[in-house]
Amino acid sequence: MLTTARLLFLAVVGGMLVVTSAHAQLTNLECGDQLYGASDVGELFTLDLNDASAVMVGMLPGTGAAEIEYDILGDTLYLGVGGGERLFEVNPANGAALGVSDHLTGHLDGLEYIGSTLYGTFYNGATTQLVVVDSESGTFFSIGNTRIREPVSGLAFDPHRGILYGITGETGLLLTFDFDNGVATVIADTGLAEVGSIEFGPDGRLYGGLTASAPQHATALVVIDRTTGDFTSIGATGFSIAGLTACRAYGGIAEGVVEVPVLSPAGIAALAVLLLIAGFWVLARRP
Repeated sequence: MLTTARLLFLAVVGGMLVVTSAHAQLTNLECGDQLYGASDVGELFTLDLNDASAVMVGMLPGTGAAEIEYDILGDTLYLGVGGGERLFEVNPANGAALGVSDHLTGHLDGLEYIGSTLYGTFYNGATTQLVVVDSESGTFFSIGNTRIREPVSGLAFDPHRGILYGITGETGLLLTFDFDNGVATVIADTGLAEVGSIEFGPDGRLYGGLTASAPQHATALVVIDRTTGDFTSIGATGFSIAGLTACRAYGGIAEGVVEVPVLSPAGIAALAVLLLIAGFWVLARRP
């Protein structure tokens, strides 16, 4: 005979059997497998990773992008402008400014979120610093000198390997960084020039975007081998790419976001029915 305790146990187990695994919502954007790009004249656009075709979204504030970065955890798009010392929060639907902060120390060439921390690269006229940026105030503090004597135009984090990559905009050197002191190590020479930014796509490939000033593959979206630096051009985008960002994380899960079990609608209904049956059984057993 089933006891009350056994019925309650079966109710809980029955509900758990129809639990589905889900992720905390990462983004409100319907971006699919696209990347967002920004041009050095202030255009915001999306890029198809299959053929590099671009779709104009809107015009960005400021005087042209130095870099853009999407905060997947906070569902916010940030823009560092190339001709000023400002960090904008922008609407990814049309590029309009939602807020702005002045950091007063020169523009940021590269931006990349790792969890809730926004990293950046700042060229002081002699060397590039690896910095951490306060997105609310725009201020940043230096982790250390990268020892790279030119601007680092883009950053991209591989959450599966825990590696932060960068690229020099003028010479196309692929770099990795030491989080403790900011020192950069040259991994490979891509052979590219005028690289505006790099970013990991949701497919795990490392993408690079070239400006209109590039001597080869101008405005192209390329795939870069993170070990050898070899690249393959997907095609010309028609935009002078200064910034790249993804709004869906590499592998689909943002660094720092954990899977949480949630009941599906069917699971909730089944659990309710089982608990109701158990309740009636308890009442029926009372003298």
